[in-house]
Amino acid sequence: WSLASVADYREHPAGHVLIREGAPAAECYLLSYGQVEVTSVDLTGNPVALAKLQPGACFGEQALVAGGVRTASVTATTAVGVYSLTRAQLLAHPLVLHAVALTLPQHADLLALDAFLRRASPFAHLPGPALRRVVRQVQPLRADAGAVLLREGDEGTHLYLIRSGRVEVTREGRQLRVLQTGDCFGEVALLAGTPVTADVRALDDCDLLALDRAAFLAVTEEQ
Repeated sequence: WSLASVADYREHPAGHVLIREGAPAAECYLLSYGQVEVTSVDLTGNPVALAKLQPGACFGEQALVAGGVRTASVTATTAVGVYSLTRAQLLAHPLVLHAVALTLPQHADLLALDAFLRRASPFAHLPGPALRRVVRQVQPLRADAGAVLLREGDEGTHLYLIRSGRVEVTREGRQLRVLQTGDCFGEVALLAGTPVTADVRALDDCDLLALDRAAFLAVTEEQ
């Protein structure tokens, strides 16, 4: 089979929105010529550029295969030509669906981490190559509500980023602050080379990203 034999071909002018964040997934695309920009809205409601895609790039397939909504917008920055496939077309051509599905485990997690770090983290403004290194170095963690994540006096070993959920920071039983999605903790001990200065406990079930001391110090020194 070939993609061209089952997909619809379309051309669009610069400025055309191919995918709108939050909309139901209807099609996936292969960029034949031109350039598109991928953007998302950060936690403050401002647009953030996630990527610029060149000919040969495929986009929109993750939400389409999963049957979800769009997690980012894609806009043509030049005149573009795209091959588009609907979910019905994918389901009607098992070989195409299989080929698309095979790419998802390899790229979906990295794309999601990249988008998160660009939208809400202290690494949001890193240059692309530096950010991609961080994406490959962070380790996803799951913490149940009530779990103690850091204890005052412990050695600092990681920077932690909150992907979802809330944690509270306390000292001697007194709440200092509550951190939530996009916030980080543990960086003071790493930067200062001192023990952890407060307790951190999960208020909700939390998804976290952990970056070890060596990787964190390397990126801070470089950038």
